[in-house]
Amino acid sequence: CLFPMGLKYVLNSMKRRKLRTLIVALALIVGVALVGALLALVDTQRQFSVQTVGTQTGGYDLSIKRSDLADTPFFDLAAVSQAARQAYPPISSVYPRIQGNAEARKVNATEGSSVTLVALDVEKDQLSPPTPVLGTYPPLPGQIYLTQDVADGMQIGVGDELTLAYLRPTPRQEGKAASSGNSSAREEATFVVSGIGQINLGNDVSAAAVIRLEDAQRWLNAADKANRLLLVWESDTAAGQDAQAAVTRARAVAEQVKDTLQAALGPDFEIGLAKYVQLQATAQAFIFQQTFITLYGLLSMGIVGLMVNALMMTTVAEQKHDLAVLRVLGAPRARLFEAVILEVFLLGTIGIIFGILLGRVINDYAITPLLLSNLKLPDSVRPDWTLRSVVTPTLITASVLVLATITPARTAASTKVMVVLNPAAADQPTLEDLSKLRERRANYGLLVTGVILLAFCSVILIVFPLVFGSGDQNGLATMIFSAFLLMVVGMSLVFYFFTTPIERILIGLYQLVNKKAAFFASRYALRGKGRNAIISLMVVMSAVLPTLLATQLALSDANIDTDLRFQRGTDIYARPVVIFGGGGGGGGGPIFRRAVRTDSRMSNDDITNLARQGGIANVAGLGEDYRSEASDRVQLRSSSVEFVGVQGDLSQVLYPGFYRWTQGDTAALTRITQDPDAVIISQGLSEVLDLKLGDTLRLKGEGLDHERLVKIVAVAARIPGFSNGITRNRNDAGNSVILMNIETYRELRHDPDKGALDPDEKLVSRMLARAEPGVDQTVLARQLRDFFDRGEGISLELTTELIERIREQLTQGRIFIVVLTGLSMVTAIFGVLAVMYTAVMGRRVEIGMLKAVGAAKGALRGIFIGEAIITTLAAALAGIVAGTTLGYAFEGTQRLQEDTPMLLAFDSVTSGVIVVMVCFAAIFSAALATQPVIRQKAIKILREK
Repeated sequence: CLFPMGLKYVLNSMKRRKLRTLIVALALIVGVALVGALLALVDTQRQFSVQTVGTQTGGYDLSIKRSDLADTPFFDLAAVSQAARQAYPPISSVYPRIQGNAEARKVNATEGSSVTLVALDVEKDQLSPPTPVLGTYPPLPGQIYLTQDVADGMQIGVGDELTLAYLRPTPRQEGKAASSGNSSAREEATFVVSGIGQINLGNDVSAAAVIRLEDAQRWLNAADKANRLLLVWESDTAAGQDAQAAVTRARAVAEQVKDTLQAALGPDFEIGLAKYVQLQATAQAFIFQQTFITLYGLLSMGIVGLMVNALMMTTVAEQKHDLAVLRVLGAPRARLFEAVILEVFLLGTIGIIFGILLGRVINDYAITPLLLSNLKLPDSVRPDWTLRSVVTPTLITASVLVLATITPARTAASTKVMVVLNPAAADQPTLEDLSKLRERRANYGLLVTGVILLAFCSVILIVFPLVFGSGDQNGLATMIFSAFLLMVVGMSLVFYFFTTPIERILIGLYQLVNKKAAFFASRYALRGKGRNAIISLMVVMSAVLPTLLATQLALSDANIDTDLRFQRGTDIYARPVVIFGGGGGGGGGPIFRRAVRTDSRMSNDDITNLARQGGIANVAGLGEDYRSEASDRVQLRSSSVEFVGVQGDLSQVLYPGFYRWTQGDTAALTRITQDPDAVIISQGLSEVLDLKLGDTLRLKGEGLDHERLVKIVAVAARIPGFSNGITRNRNDAGNSVILMNIETYRELRHDPDKGALDPDEKLVSRMLARAEPGVDQTVLARQLRDFFDRGEGISLELTTELIERIREQLTQGRIFIVVLTGLSMVTAIFGVLAVMYTAVMGRRVEIGMLKAVGAAKGALRGIFIGEAIITTLAAALAGIVAGTTLGYAFEGTQRLQEDTPMLLAFDSVTSGVIVVMVCFAAIFSAALATQPVIRQKAIKILREK
């Protein structure tokens, strides 16, 4: 019979204190909603990561084509599509394509370029949405859409006619490499350019030319056929949570489809999983991306827990007399404990039910549209609301409420009957209290301290080695996530210490504006530490993580230019593109320029051709495909290193300002081009071999008894372009490089027992070039690619282009941080509202006395608003400083390990949003919380107390 009585008591209590009940319910609803939205955001971010990988590889899940052993690459679409769907029914879309190498030239032009012909169903195939710069997409019958680099290379525009020559591939004999230089059939057709722009058709497609599928089928006499089929299957939410699971599921599907196809249509069908190959390569980053977002959810619910704890402690204090009366009437302590638990249970149930609904509304109508519009994602990228989407916030909320309610419930259960019988003696120790003090009890504090110390040592000595040794990425992510969570919480607690000094500074500034209001606000702000501690801690925790991530992004953005210039070393980075196979015209040979390179090294002619291009200042070639042993003369200390032959003066090519020489200087880069016996080594290798400037170094060459003694002319700790090979870390000596003259490199890699040295052998595997000052590098890139990519089979990358691509990725990352910051700060707003309510309710007598002596409503409201602003703004500033400090610590530690320079940066946008939102929270919360009290008459306020 006591439970209905307890329920009745709780309902009556909630009815008497409507505002407090409303605040708690709203706070729980919003807290649960935001946690649900955060979990949905995690799922969206996972899908975004998968989508990003998919976009890079073409947007499909699985590809089907015939092997190069087949008589023809074309196959019947209906039969293959039916077999694939039969093998795996969840396939949602099938996109046929004709793709292959082609030669293109403008009508009446004498030269053309190699392109990748892609014929697709332009009405249905939207795997890679184009961005036309000029003209229109999709092309109409008889039209063609070109990427910008193709159009620039041929100097062709919208409306011009283009001749395509499709080169039919020659079948390869089993067990033999594809023949090179043989003639192949050529099919020619003329198209009108409908548009020029960008379209991402996958990593295996460059210099794309897009036509309609039906045009290609008619042109190539391949009605109802294609040479590639792209499959997209239904979204798998469970697989989307784990990159490894997604890859494993894709492999199982691919095996199933392959077996069905080969059994039904022949053994020459091949399956491709480019998307999942890339996803496997980035699985570790895929896992770690989730830790930061999940951390927001835990911290947000921690704030909700602090808020509930503060409100329920206030409730217990307000109901102390009622609880004491219940004790006098014979109610056991367990019933008082139960009353608090029951009230939180009712409010928690309301919060969970309405919070989950509100969370879905926030995600579906606010967060998801914002992300889709700014990240330009397809509509399919949105979280799936499953049972997990409901259960997880429910369990998190329930756990937080249980922890937050224990202390208020125990306080209620310990209410003394003396509160009613003799209020003056209620706070004095009783015989029961004295007896507890005399008894020897187990020290739970020491137990907890011992457990924490033991757990910390166990993690370092047992768990970390076990996880790292097993290679479990999920376990590693969990460990790092836990450590990161503890670090953020610890940082919040450390910088909470600084809130009081900051409050005093703000009070001093407030006195300059309104001395009278500042006096009262200062007394309350500096005096109410129990309540203010909760406000400050909530705001500090809410501000640390957004500021941390924003600081890291700001530092990354500020240092992109420096980092990439240091890593790449110079403006232009060139490598050979190996293309096996030939493609001539029938009988007469090719009529267009087409690169056919079958080796992975470049010659002196390639260096000369690059140096002759307009806009190029200096060029240097590097030979770097030979490893051997370096040691002192008596071979006491030795290390396996990579030899790098240098052809050209690197001091005129590499960016200045990034060098760090332990011994010697930049002149050594010039000296090794002139002196065959001069070498440059890293500081790490110098320490391992215990050799310094001027010492003799023994290098072991290819073959028996082949060695050479050289002289160390410089020891470098850092050289741009060689960030991995020139290091000051002795532990990386095995990955170190030795820079030497190209002729010394030629001699060392040649085995004397195999004949005379070939002075004309190609050695260069990488070319570095410096652009002339003031040159438009966008124009220069087009010019170089027109000559090298398609004319010489050399791929060029420009540092400026790479910088722009990474800046775009950082911009997308900033969108997630803005959303996360907004969600976490909204939680803080409701937390401040709840705690300000407790402040007002706890100081009704003071408010009544101030009203009795003539204080106006506006003045009273201003006192509480000033106090709230001082408290929350001080905590926000402490949190911003903590997050910024932690961000610099992470970034600085990483750069110290890599020995890279760092430019200072600060994200004022995120910090500004935090300051504005906490000030709004303070004003709104203080005004709303004080309104029910200050509108009453003084005598009524004093009598209620």
